[in-house]
Amino acid sequence: MLQSIYQRISWLSLDVVSGAMAGMLFFARLFRVEIELEAYLLLGGAVWSIYTLDHLLDAVKIPSGSSADRHGYHLRNKRRLWVAWGLVAIACISGGIWVFGWTMVLYLALGLAVLILGVIGLLRKFEKSAAWLKELSNALFYVVGISWLPIYFADSVEFNLPSIFLAVLYFGLAFLNLLMLSSMDAEDDQLKGFNSIASFLPEEKIIRSIRLLALGMIVLCLLAGIFFISFYRVFALLLLLMIGWHYLSFFGKNREVQQNRQKMELVFSLPWLLLFF
Repeated sequence: MLQSIYQRISWLSLDVVSGAMAGMLFFARLFRVEIELEAYLLLGGAVWSIYTLDHLLDAVKIPSGSSADRHGYHLRNKRRLWVAWGLVAIACISGGIWVFGWTMVLYLALGLAVLILGVIGLLRKFEKSAAWLKELSNALFYVVGISWLPIYFADSVEFNLPSIFLAVLYFGLAFLNLLMLSSMDAEDDQLKGFNSIASFLPEEKIIRSIRLLALGMIVLCLLAGIFFISFYRVFALLLLLMIGWHYLSFFGKNREVQQNRQKMELVFSLPWLLLFF
């Protein structure tokens, strides 16, 4: 029962929304910025809109009723999801105007949204030739999307070696997550005609890269926990837990793709713990 409920949550990308909002909290605390609740809700709506749009566009590529996973769910419920997408998109735009007014913050938010949608469109148009860019660009836009507002309001003194180092590690985590998902979904993507980095790199090379990247970042997190001052150690510890969880999920004995995917997405919500510090 609980697994079925969480499966629907995952298919609707609500776990990704929670992880993105928790990620903005991570950067807000890292750069010592207070972000209003409305901004978190707007971020959640924007992330849901982008992910749902991407899934809806993917779903039309597969035959009706041929898939029992996320794409099949979006295909079967496409009318309701398109309506929900339109309402959420309108709510995000009107909410952004209400919260930020016609200020530079709103212009930057709209510009970032247009840029992300434009890159998604280009990657779809040149899907085969640009497949190797998919994971890298998605990781970059994800981290920029959750961090730009805290960075925009942060004082210049907060841009120091520890904060920048930890921000880069967060990007590494996002990239690691997408590499793992690409590897796990390679066979299914091939059957459905989707392209990713796994479309042109041998599986053993991707797995070796994943192992080296994960272990390298784990070592860097440990070093940050040792050498950074106490304020930054909690962020290093969170990243260590999140990266370690990914490593254990991917290389563990359980090879059930859907469960591992859900565990990887769920761990991005771990920064909500910062509310108690």
